Amino acid sequence: MQLRVPELTSFNPVELCNLEYCPERGSTIAPHMDDAWIWGPRLVTVTLLSSTLMTFINQSTSMEVLIPMPRRSLLVVQGPARYKWMHSIKREHIMGRRIGITLRELSDEFLVGGSHESMGHEILRIAAGYEGHLTSSTDIVFTH
Repeated sequence: MQLRVPELTSFNPVELCNLEYCPERGSTIAPHMDDAWIWGPRLVTVTLLSSTLMTFINQSTSMEVLIPMPRRSLLVVQGPARYKWMHSIKREHIMGRRIGITLRELSDEFLVGGSHESMGHEILRIAAGYEGHLTSSTDIVFTH
């Protein structure tokens, strides 16, 4: 079965973050907003192994909203949820071992017409050539 997500048609991830959450270790992730200067308008998270809740916190009102993230679910954070609300996963919402996979795209500043277009082009080139081995910082050369 193939699933299509219209919001992800033009999604071009350049960063992959895998986090393991275990209740016996007291795993949590503090309220935060992903950096908007480098990461684009969509954050995509896949939840594996066990379900959890993501807490969104409105900074101006302190309102909290809990979003269920069932095992094997995909969550796209965009719009106000991306730019006006912090997100976290509270310790008490980790019920079992969970793997969270988050993919990020570049912000418009690093894309065609952006102020850092040439750097973005180099980042995309490196991301496209990734073959599963670590790259050291000495292997990366940015051209302006």
